[in-house]
Amino acid sequence: MPHQTDWSRLLAAAELKEAELHTADPIWNPPFHSDGRQAWTGEEIRVEAASYRGRPVFFRLVGPWEKPAESAADPQTKGERVGQVLASVMFVSVLLGGFLLARRNLRLGRSDRSGAFGIASFFVAVHMLGWVFWGTYFKDVSRMIDAFVASLASTLFEGVMLWVLYLALEPYVRKRWPETIISWTRALAGRFRDPLVGRDILLGCLLGVATRALANAPRWLGLDPRRPETFNLPSLSSTRNLFGEFLDGQIHSLITPMLVLVLLLLFGVVLRRIVMAAGAVLVLAGIFGWAFGQHWLDPVTFLLLMAVVLLSLTRLGLLATTVLFATENALDFCITENLFAWYGAGTILAALWVLAVAGYGFYTSFAGRPLFGESLLQE
Repeated sequence: MPHQTDWSRLLAAAELKEAELHTADPIWNPPFHSDGRQAWTGEEIRVEAASYRGRPVFFRLVGPWEKPAESAADPQTKGERVGQVLASVMFVSVLLGGFLLARRNLRLGRSDRSGAFGIASFFVAVHMLGWVFWGTYFKDVSRMIDAFVASLASTLFEGVMLWVLYLALEPYVRKRWPETIISWTRALAGRFRDPLVGRDILLGCLLGVATRALANAPRWLGLDPRRPETFNLPSLSSTRNLFGEFLDGQIHSLITPMLVLVLLLLFGVVLRRIVMAAGAVLVLAGIFGWAFGQHWLDPVTFLLLMAVVLLSLTRLGLLATTVLFATENALDFCITENLFAWYGAGTILAALWVLAVAGYGFYTSFAGRPLFGESLLQE
């Protein structure tokens, strides 16, 4: 005689009403042995469940964008194929172009070698420190050494890439937009209490919050309610992993603005005008939004986000744009409003970090002057 399973408690915990669901044929294979399966469908949601001897062993809410792992993989769309090919071509082109520009600058003796080496060394040191937190530890010493060497190899590759990109772009930025690299140079020199450094840190934080809000606006406005919030699941496993993943995201914020800036410079070399180069980068952003997006708003969103990044690079500079990406990466860890939930640590860490960085930038930008003028206190 088959065992009956009471699914009402699990459905209630998922904030679903059984009366509003329709029974469907199960299509997801449970990861555990079971002798009974059940499925329901509702508006924009699917529920898959399985039981063994009347006790639930599997219960999952499935979004319309998810496909069973056991089913045949959906063929790539034409847009995805175009996007992947274009992304590969652009990445190789930026690396090759950056290498050629760096080689030319080194030959002409106009590169900031010490600055490039300092940034690359800082990246390698912090990234390996992050690995200490998020890395997997094995009892087997040989496996542990292999894991360390693999992480060090990828870190050194990214460090060398960062070194090449900085050697490639720094002389051109110093020539074309000298005012945008002042705060960056002062920060490299250790002048972190410089008011210009503080101003750009503050503006970078504000732009990072703005771009994060822009990226999520379609979902918040209900224009694309099906889109899930992405999150790095390993960081939920422990505080150690959370801190390591957070540190990893922050240090990788150094690379992205340099890739965009080198791409802008390469287009400038080909098209001869920086306005046309910026237009080409915006067109690329729209193409990537069309290729990898899931909604008609994605090309528009990608284009607007890239426009903010380009304005930040050309008007504020490298420091503000790096802080912009660092703030965006930090806010990726904000996943809940319930700070007391077991998964609320990432939100607390991200909020405290962004507030601390923005507060530091705000205070430093005043250069020791009182926040309120003395005239306000005079009668």
